[in-house]
Amino acid sequence: MIYSVYARDSVADELKVRDKVTGGFNFKQTVVAFHGACVVREEQSDFFGGEESSAYQSKVMVNPTFRKLYGVAKEQQKFTKDYHHIFFEGVYDTGEDVVVKGQTVRLLRLSLGS
Repeated sequence: MIYSVYARDSVADELKVRDKVTGGFNFKQTVVAFHGACVVREEQSDFFGGEESSAYQSKVMVNPTFRKLYGVAKEQQKFTKDYHHIFFEGVYDTGEDVVVKGQTVRLLRLSLGS
């Protein structure tokens, strides 16, 4: 998994910090990506993951940081077997609430590019 933050990305503006050594931009991994309780879910994909692909749902998280979601992306990859989409580009609030073990939480999706 590789972070993919671009200098022109409006969402990334508050998440990037200039590296003092290289002069390039780094990603602030400690920034809270979503406020509240949530899960990340991804469907299985025969096309990108083959026959071994399976659906993924994270554990319930509260106020996950981008660092936490980076780990979730790596875990998700183990289930979906999608090793084509390796660039962590962002997280999206689907606007949908789901019930997990009796708790209503927001459903998030990760944007992973190739």
